[in-house]
Amino acid sequence: MDDLISRQAVLDLIADYDLSMGQVVKGIHNLPSVIPQPKTGYEPKTGHWIYFTAVNTGEIIWSKCSKCGNEERGCAQRMKYCPECGIKMQEVKK
Repeated sequence: MDDLISRQAVLDLIADYDLSMGQVVKGIHNLPSVIPQPKTGYEPKTGHWIYFTAVNTGEIIWSKCSKCGNEERGCAQRMKYCPECGIKMQEVKK
């Protein structure tokens, strides 16, 4: 299973140029795992399509990304990601 390690800890480890490659690999394996902390101003990693429908038929005419505002015509509801910002799309539960 993958885990997270500190980038700075790896840089500190390899700063010692007297280490062999085997010692560096062993040192990386022995580094403690870190628990990630959310960054200030954390933004969700998912978005949703905002649908705009025809008044008379209820058919979806165009959709707008909730994250970047990108507008897509036609079948955006089938897109799993926004082609503009790359955010993963989830259905909004009503």
